[in-house]
Amino acid sequence: MLRSGLVPALNGHLSFPQVMGMEAAGDVLAVGSGVTDVTVGDAVFGFALGGAGSYAETTVLPAANAARKPSNLSYEWAATIPVSGTTALDALDHLDLPEGSTLLLNGVGGSTGQITAQLARSRGLTVVGTGSDSKRAAAEALGVTFVSYTAGAVAPQVRALAPSGVDGLIDLVGRLPTPP
Repeated sequence: MLRSGLVPALNGHLSFPQVMGMEAAGDVLAVGSGVTDVTVGDAVFGFALGGAGSYAETTVLPAANAARKPSNLSYEWAATIPVSGTTALDALDHLDLPEGSTLLLNGVGGSTGQITAQLARSRGLTVVGTGSDSKRAAAEALGVTFVSYTAGAVAPQVRALAPSGVDGLIDLVGRLPTPP
């Protein structure tokens, strides 16, 4: 509906129909005057802000919103970093938990959850993460103490793992799933 222009009040400063998307990754085709950090042919990723849209073959990334893509990272994975990564950073920065604190991360298995877990661990936090059983191995590989949605009620599992409670919660799901 937004892309078609049916609800311009939500994004009225943009012309419609609108090209959607914020995240992008690809090779630089041209650079603007004053851009010195990248050159034509460089692999980059970042935000296509200001209405440029990234669900397109080409888009404009402001230099301040772009970074070089590591060579060992696929374009597809690089394109997931801007929104998931900044969401993770924002959430952790807002909580501002001191080193040694315990973070409960509801929804550890998605891209934002995985990035949040890694950043939290790098800040010296203990991470208890909830997810479906299929996400267990990936979460535990990141150093997360895993709680399964399907192993029964989540709250008693968390209480058993953190009897003194948790110091912060980041909810990437919006609700705790009801076990089958």
